[in-house]
Amino acid sequence: LFSAATMLLAALLYRGWRRREADVAALAVQERKFRTLLESSPDGLVIVDAAGVIALVNRNTEQMFGYAPGELLGQPVQVLLPAHGPGFPRATGPVAPAGTPTAAQRDRWAITKHGLEFPVGISVSPITTDQGGLMAAAIRDMTQQHASARHIEFLAHHDALTGLANRAVMASRF
Repeated sequence: LFSAATMLLAALLYRGWRRREADVAALAVQERKFRTLLESSPDGLVIVDAAGVIALVNRNTEQMFGYAPGELLGQPVQVLLPAHGPGFPRATGPVAPAGTPTAAQRDRWAITKHGLEFPVGISVSPITTDQGGLMAAAIRDMTQQHASARHIEFLAHHDALTGLANRAVMASRF
């Protein structure tokens, strides 16, 4: 009887161990999928906890801001955004529950590790989890778009060939 009970217990333990092993393997597959999705984004992705501390970033964020891998984790989100920018508290303020109308596209200025400021587009969305609220931000470098807009503005008021002021500028002066 004792050996039968031992065999039954061993079989149950083995089955439980195999199930746990399968669960761990499935979790690893899900994490790889999530990491692949995170890293395949053309934008910088930042996830911030309710206290404003960076919990997760992708490689594009680290490259865009000039940080080494893992260096941003645990840092306050303020290291990425200069405090003098418009609407700064709204971009990094308290986390709102999912479904609230706080998710929006916002044009901001960001700051690199070395202190250089550059224009970015930030799309912020709240995330509600069992561990509390998070904020996800997709960050796109807008340097080229701003340069293009300045060039178009210049061309609207200057001759493309000579660079001299055009009729519109001349008419407004006289």
